[in-house]
Amino acid sequence: NNSMSKKFAFVDEFGAFGFQFEQPNVTTHFIVTAIIVEEDNIESLLSSIESIRSRHFQSGEIKSSKVADNHRRRINILKELKPLPFHVYTLVCDKRKLFDTSGLMYVGSFYKYINNLLYAELQYSFRSISIYADPRSGSAWRQSFKDYVREKQEHQQLQLWDDYSFQLE
Repeated sequence: NNSMSKKFAFVDEFGAFGFQFEQPNVTTHFIVTAIIVEEDNIESLLSSIESIRSRHFQSGEIKSSKVADNHRRRINILKELKPLPFHVYTLVCDKRKLFDTSGLMYVGSFYKYINNLLYAELQYSFRSISIYADPRSGSAWRQSFKDYVREKQEHQQLQLWDDYSFQLE
């Protein structure tokens, strides 16, 4: 969807860099998700999500781990989320499938590869988008993504007639 209305992407990640899968907190997958919302829908979406959150999670954060293996509850929550005005873009990397010789065994190149995939997809898909990441998170990936976007913006030469806007906030 490349319409002219401004979009907002709220990004978050699951997992971390690392390949010693037997170690605690080392995941087999690294996942990055962007929730994409049109500017005109943000207020109603936030209101609807708050209603869902208060019904299903009371005062807490919406977290899959709080649903655990209660699949009926998970399905009910997803049914309430489904009609809301947002889109989801997710990158999933199964780190077990990476070749030792790929260069992605190093944290810098791994994050840069993921960042490039996310940035390229958002840039290709949307003419005007602001990206938001939880500022309270000390995530190494999130900091690397912010640095990556800033670096890309510094080197991007836009034509005068190009109305492309890509912001990280």
